Amino acid sequence: MREAVPPIVVVEGHDLTVHSTAADACLWMEPIDVQQGVFEAFDSEGRELSIVAQGDRVSLELPSHSTAQRDELEHKLRQFIEPEWLEKIGLAELDKLTLPEMLDAILLLERKNRQRWSVRWMLSRFRPRGRR
Repeated sequence: MREAVPPIVVVEGHDLTVHSTAADACLWMEPIDVQQGVFEAFDSEGRELSIVAQGDRVSLELPSHSTAQRDELEHKLRQFIEPEWLEKIGLAELDKLTLPEMLDAILLLERKNRQRWSVRWMLSRFRPRGRR
């Protein structure tokens, strides 16, 4: 049986998230939303994944008939990525980035944002009261 190749891209309307593993992507999605058909998912090769909700669990499957839709995934990523985000990590010219480069850029940006928010949270815990 073929396996999905991470990272995994989950699309919800005009928004998307990139997850390092299929397990992370599954934990991020709510079963009720999966049942309502809110999400699309792709692996790093552009193959569309089936999203299945069973009870309170979500799983991803790579259908045997799934073919690479790299152009579609690249288009979705280019619509999502803001050029100024790329400047923050030293990349430029979105049109010249390959699919793997775009996925790596989004993962790096998400990591930086998580670090920034965790630092803000830590600082907010240790500030004297009345100075928030």
